[in-house]
Amino acid sequence: MTIVPFLYHKSILKLNSVLFYILCFREAKLLNHSKSPCANLKDFVPDTTGGTYLFYLRMDAPRDFTTWSNVARCFRMWDLDPRGFHKSMWRFWIKKNHILAIGCPASVYCKAKPKDLKPIYLPNKETRPKDPL
Repeated sequence: MTIVPFLYHKSILKLNSVLFYILCFREAKLLNHSKSPCANLKDFVPDTTGGTYLFYLRMDAPRDFTTWSNVARCFRMWDLDPRGFHKSMWRFWIKKNHILAIGCPASVYCKAKPKDLKPIYLPNKETRPKDPL
């Protein structure tokens, strides 16, 4: 009898990450797309903890980071960090909530977007309003 060691193959890792994201999408609640994340920063993500939320942003090609750069600037996030980026989708935490930002139509995960929902589009450089003292 021959014992074969467990091989950690790239396809297994790929399957696990895709499965993880599909499970996240199932429990995620859609954020209000009529609000700009920059203009309504305090209201954009609800004041809850432990929730999973998602929003769609316009991303015409895999290297189109216009809207993402503006959203990241408003959330005061480092937009060049590759951690949390997977197939034109970003994962991050705000107010102790798991947030998924999906670039449409560039991301394969955009297929789950409701047909009548327009992705958030911020073509101009956005600045975050000053925080109250």
